[in-house]
Amino acid sequence: MLVELEGVSKVYTQGWVSICALSDIELQIDRGEFVAVTGPSGAGKSTLLRIIACLDRPTTGMYRLDGQEIQAVSKAQQARIRSERIGYLSEHPHLISDLTVAENVEVPLVFRGISRVQRRELVEKALNRVGLQDRMNHLPGHLSIGQQQRVALARAIVAQPEIVVADEPTGRLNTRSGRELMEMLLQINRSGTCVVLATHDADLADMAERTIDLVDGRIVT
Repeated sequence: MLVELEGVSKVYTQGWVSICALSDIELQIDRGEFVAVTGPSGAGKSTLLRIIACLDRPTTGMYRLDGQEIQAVSKAQQARIRSERIGYLSEHPHLISDLTVAENVEVPLVFRGISRVQRRELVEKALNRVGLQDRMNHLPGHLSIGQQQRVALARAIVAQPEIVVADEPTGRLNTRSGRELMEMLLQINRSGTCVVLATHDADLADMAERTIDLVDGRIVT
């Protein structure tokens, strides 16, 4: 089992107000599985994905990634786990405007201390998987929104993670670009990488192996 959540809740406090984003989540995700998380805005999809991606910690409950209790490790160790084992893709590509496409994809590898020669090989492989090998030396501003999101996907998979967490990655894309990105996620999943996707699009969710529906921070199906 790759992902295990037991009784996970997340509460945010703003002044005197407490907001329960997740409540008593029980969830297991196998290696190599493709899971779609659906639900209305404010249902807790992003919070759930941020916890799975080790970007946030639950208020209560237990999260295990490949058997390791994430709450038991330091923030530095959690950051290393995220760097080495998790790829994260959000609705916005968050590319660095004055770096080339290849340099943007390379960023996670630099932080891991991977050699220059190996970085180049991994970057070329990742860009080839998203069909942008001929845009390596372009700046993000010269690309379409769909191409920018594919660069962000290449950055998410460049370190060959065990799991890719994608939070509404097609939210800013037109139907065609969104479908192309989803097909790339499916190809990545077929290669053995687990994918957890949050989406409002029922048609895209239907392409996953399993769908989890969240309402008011609780899993209903």
